[in-house]
Amino acid sequence: DAAEVELFFFDGDGSYAKTERHQVSRAGGSRVLVDGSACRIESERRSSSVTLSHAPPSTAIKQWDRRPDALAGPFRDERVGAVAGKVLVYNRYRGLIPRMLHVRYVLSFDFLRCVESVYGNVFCCPGALTALRASAIRPLLERWKTQRFLGARCTFGEDRAMTNFVLEAGYNTVYQRSAVVHTIVPETYSKLCKMLIRWDRSYVREEIRFARIVWGRPLWTRVIALFDRFVTNLRFPVYYASFGLLPLLAVSEPRMIARMLVAMGFVSLLNMLYYLRSERSPDFLYGVLYAYFSSFSLFWIFPYAAATVRARSWLTR
Repeated sequence: DAAEVELFFFDGDGSYAKTERHQVSRAGGSRVLVDGSACRIESERRSSSVTLSHAPPSTAIKQWDRRPDALAGPFRDERVGAVAGKVLVYNRYRGLIPRMLHVRYVLSFDFLRCVESVYGNVFCCPGALTALRASAIRPLLERWKTQRFLGARCTFGEDRAMTNFVLEAGYNTVYQRSAVVHTIVPETYSKLCKMLIRWDRSYVREEIRFARIVWGRPLWTRVIALFDRFVTNLRFPVYYASFGLLPLLAVSEPRMIARMLVAMGFVSLLNMLYYLRSERSPDFLYGVLYAYFSSFSLFWIFPYAAATVRARSWLTR
């Protein structure tokens, strides 16, 4: 399969230099190698350049909102090795699932990654839109391309993997909300499940890697990152313990079911306060709906992904 890959180049001072478009195949090319459909940089000989690359994944990129050089500014700080852009939903009006995912994307980028950026530790610079410092990633490319986990070759989650490699090399990863791109998201339940399974498999793999990498980070960054990951991952035992108690409550105290549903709605509304402040749109209701939707129809995704973490299939191909 052939795909068009765009490479954006920036000079050492962060100014935009040029754009190159390449038709490449999964078999590889002189400049880039497409594995699955993720853009993988083979080589770029300009020693002072910062390279931004992106290629269409299974949810294809369709539209730039702003010039790609918005990603170049943070590289004036020599400590920055990767800059994450903002990814929004291109097909948000094509059904209920895209509408819900749009709200989740806004919160994931403008809230979560914005917070992570404050201490230079964005945990996942998205494959849809990320800039990388060329001098930082050259020594990492071979390890990244040949990465294995539990004996199996890693064929997806390359964005989170590269982010971990950059952090391990001692660089910071930050977020630039002024660089925006749109991506097509799944419109059906089955395709959504396949995407989330792939994401959660790479999440498990790279969280285990980060548990080792975090100890090499600066002290305060390390403390905040450890607290962040503890709170983030605490949701899994809490959620599955609560879900396991649900049948018992339904028998012994049926009214507790209604209280739990109200509590879920209240907590999700709290999360939507930022969306309301940022977007000023009634679409926040889709975020509340997603809380119920994910709790009762996507609960099986993470355990299944963890149990099949060695799988190599992209599922959406």
